[in-house]
Amino acid sequence: MIWLYRLGLAIDILTLLFILYQYCIVPLFNSFSSTRWNTSLSIFTLVLFSIICLSFYLNSYQNNLKLATRLLWIPAFPILLYLFLLLALIIGKPDWK
Repeated sequence: MIWLYRLGLAIDILTLLFILYQYCIVPLFNSFSSTRWNTSLSIFTLVLFSIICLSFYLNSYQNNLKLATRLLWIPAFPILLYLFLLLALIIGKPDWK
């Protein structure tokens, strides 16, 4: 059960780091990118960070691994499905003419 918690935590943290890199770091060095503020992405980032912190609290201080794992997999499951879709498109190389 701990491996499901760690896998969900890794997926969520990598997603959070990708969002922060893509929308905070890249526009600083790229003069051609738009710096428009994306409100829904900001809300998603805050919710994802809150979920990670809450699950860490539940696992570390409340010793409730099952609830912490379920909480982490709420955003991790759709993210993982999206990554599988991208992987299938890269491997399949569809010809959309």
